[in-house]
Amino acid sequence: MLFGRFSDESKLQSVVQPAFTEYLKEYLQLMDKAEPNYSPEAMELVKQRHTAYDIYSALKDPAVGLFNTYFGKEWSDDFVHNFLFSLSQKPTHNDGGVSSTTAKEEKPVHSFRFDANGSIQPIISSPTSFPKDHHGSN
Repeated sequence: MLFGRFSDESKLQSVVQPAFTEYLKEYLQLMDKAEPNYSPEAMELVKQRHTAYDIYSALKDPAVGLFNTYFGKEWSDDFVHNFLFSLSQKPTHNDGGVSSTTAKEEKPVHSFRFDANGSIQPIISSPTSFPKDHHGSN
C-alpha cells in the first residue's frame, strides 16, 4: 500500500510504479537468499527490536488519533496494544500526561535505541521523565 500526495498524478504510472516494481523485485530476491537463524541470541535480538518497534509505534503512529476519534479511546487502546503493537504496554494516564507504568504490572515501560554499532540499548524512563509528546501528540 502506498500513501502520498502528488501534485502531478500522471507520474504515478511512469515513475512510482517502476520504482515500486524494482524495489519489490529486489526484496523478493533477498528473501529467496535469506537463511533462517535459530540461535537463541539472534532470536532474542529480534524480540528486543520488535518490542522496541511496537513501543515506539504505539506511541507515535498517527493512526492512533484517528482510531481514538472514530472508535473511542478504550477501543483504540485495546486495538493498538493488543493487536497492532502487541509487545507494547498500555500506558496509564494521569494529570494529562502518561505514566510509564501499566495499571496491571507496575513495571517501567522500556524504550530502546540503537547505538552506533546497531546494537539495541534499553532506555528505562520514570513516570515523570516522559515528555508530553510520548502520549501520541506532537
